[in-house]
Amino acid sequence: QLKPDNCDAARLAPITREMLRVEWQRCEPGADPLGRQFATRMPALWKTATPGASLAFRVTVPEAAGVKGRRIAAYDLLGPGGGSVSIRIDGGEPRSVPRIDGYCTYWRLATLALGDLSPGEHEIEVTLTAERPDKRAILFEHNRPDLDKNPAKYAADTWHVGGLLVFGDVQAAGP
Repeated sequence: QLKPDNCDAARLAPITREMLRVEWQRCEPGADPLGRQFATRMPALWKTATPGASLAFRVTVPEAAGVKGRRIAAYDLLGPGGGSVSIRIDGGEPRSVPRIDGYCTYWRLATLALGDLSPGEHEIEVTLTAERPDKRAILFEHNRPDLDKNPAKYAADTWHVGGLLVFGDVQAAGP
C-alpha cells in the first residue's frame, strides 16, 4: 500500500509560450549546446538572460485523502552561468534563489522547489532578477580556480527551465 502523499499522480507539465513573459528563447537541440546536451531529458528547454523575464502559471492542486498539500517544482538547470530567480506564490512575498551551487563548474539537471501548496488553485510567478549571485562565494573552494581560469563561463546570469513538476492541472496565468 502506498502512502497517501505518494507521487503517483505527479507529472512533468510542458512550459508553453503563453506562460513566458518578456524575452525568452527556446534552446533548440540543433542550434544550442545545452539544448542538445539535455534534449533526451528536456525536449523543450527555455532560456532567458533578461532580468524581469518570468514564467507565470496557475496550478490546481487536487484534494487527496490524508494529504495536506503537494510540492510543486520547476525542472531546470544549474550551472556556471546561472542567475538568481525570485519566486512569488499567490501574490505573497517573493523569495530569491540562485541557480548556481558549489558544484557548478558544469551544467546539470536540477529541480527548483517552488512551494508546498495546499489543495486548490494557486498562481506562481518565477522571475529572473537583476541580482547577480556571488558566484565566488557560492562555489566550493576547490572549484574557485575554475572561475579564475574561465571567467567567461561564469559571466552570464541566465535561467534555463524545461518543465513543471506538478500535481493537477496547469495553465498560463492571467495577464
